[in-house]
Amino acid sequence: MSKTDIDKAWSFFTHHVNHCIDNFIPLKNVKKKFNKPKWMDHYCVRKVKKKYHAWKRYTFTRNYRDYEEYCRARNSATKAIRFSKVKHQKGVAESCRDSPKAFWSYVKSETKTKSSVNDLIDSNGNTCSTGEDKARVLNDFFSSVFTKEDEGDLPDFTNKVHYNDFVQSVKIDEQKVFKVLNQLKTSKACGPDNCHPFFLKTCVNELYKPLCHIFKLSVDSGKIPKDWKNANVTCLFKKGDKANPSNYRPVSLTSVICKLLEKKIKETLLEHLEKHDLLNDCQFGFRKHRNTILQLLTVLEDWTRYLDDDCQVDTVYFDFQKAFDSVPHRRLLKKVEGYGIKGELLKWLSDFLKHRRQRVVVNGCSSEWTEVFFGNPSRVDSWSHSIYHLC
Repeated sequence: MSKTDIDKAWSFFTHHVNHCIDNFIPLKNVKKKFNKPKWMDHYCVRKVKKKYHAWKRYTFTRNYRDYEEYCRARNSATKAIRFSKVKHQKGVAESCRDSPKAFWSYVKSETKTKSSVNDLIDSNGNTCSTGEDKARVLNDFFSSVFTKEDEGDLPDFTNKVHYNDFVQSVKIDEQKVFKVLNQLKTSKACGPDNCHPFFLKTCVNELYKPLCHIFKLSVDSGKIPKDWKNANVTCLFKKGDKANPSNYRPVSLTSVICKLLEKKIKETLLEHLEKHDLLNDCQFGFRKHRNTILQLLTVLEDWTRYLDDDCQVDTVYFDFQKAFDSVPHRRLLKKVEGYGIKGELLKWLSDFLKHRRQRVVVNGCSSEWTEVFFGNPSRVDSWSHSIYHLC
């Protein structure tokens, strides 16, 4: 198979994967039932049930002794509930570092504001209540921030590295692909290609070699399959009026397999940028060992030192609206080339940004596909977040 047949290789892979999924993975009907709170242990459940039965007995007999029994059961259940809540909160706090997902899950459960999409009002003032109409309205709003890039000449950009100090390829190793597949989080959602992380991790022994071949084919040809350019957009409510589409933040769900290759691309790019000291020392986000908490501590230390020296401290905060959704691709690629990224790797990055499509999914209903002209897929682990530091 030639290097230009990446779409054929991907089609061959997905055909056999979907055949295996359809024929060998059973379906299960999930019945909705009452789920007890996570903090409620078995001891607490027994106490609550005892209180309930005591109350039912009293309402039937209206006997004073039964009422006293109910009061004792009620007080015992209240103490058990308080003890279980405190125990659960301590466990969440102690495991915060190792399991941040459990912490944010607890925060979400205690937050009154939910992220579900309410009835929306479109540009004509009409109320949209069905899933299809909500998806359409949100997709129209998210697409409104895209504008076609000017096809004129781009400003000159001086090369930041020596002509020999460039990177043009990515090495794909089978063992590393195997390791990355084993590290997949099975709770993550899949993209439009329906390749779920649980399936990929379970069948890692059978899939890592063909996936490694597809990755090599993609990098060597500088092209990616068309399915990797599609994204299902889910919406998270931010604040304000829930009927206003502008108060929702889009999160793109793309192919999990593409994310694996992106992770390797990102490592190569960051290694090149760090090696040649191309990132500003004040940049903390999306960098290894330089998270935003360290940035806050650094700024706090500077402020404290200035205040101790009786100096005035002035701060200015900027919030760039739709920052990642409005970066022009041609200018970005010109800067990327100026930082020493050339050859097939530059072609891969260029093809990654071209002809992307997205659709909004609300309650299982999806909108029409919309072409994406600006920005990057909304993912924290995307390679383009690393490159956007240079813009």
